[in-house]
Amino acid sequence: IFLSGNGPLVQVLQHTLEYSGEKLGNRILDKVTDGRVMIQDLLPFKKDLKRSLKSRRETFVVFDEAQRAWDKASPRESPSPSELMLFCNWLACQPFGVLVLLVGDGQAIHRNEMQLEQMLADLDAAIRAQNGK
Repeated sequence: IFLSGNGPLVQVLQHTLEYSGEKLGNRILDKVTDGRVMIQDLLPFKKDLKRSLKSRRETFVVFDEAQRAWDKASPRESPSPSELMLFCNWLACQPFGVLVLLVGDGQAIHRNEMQLEQMLADLDAAIRAQNGK
């Protein structure tokens, strides 16, 4: 699935996939492509993971604008792991999983969003924490 915290982008991509699936008859396993399954908002996905790491079964996740990941999964909760740590903890519970992070520099615009350098350091720490699991 493709995850983004950009609500308008999520809606446009969902609609585009659904429209092209209906218009062109694109089918995967005899099912019309459902944009709501393939493209999702980051916040509900993250809430599911915070409730239970086993709540989601996806094996391939593309995280858009990952450099804007929050340094805490829940800014109001203390202590709270970073969003990247939450994703790595989730993947460690899966038999198989791929996490693709799409990043760019200088785009942290909200409080608690990481800059690229901090994001890379946090990702390194999250991966190292999974060694041996």
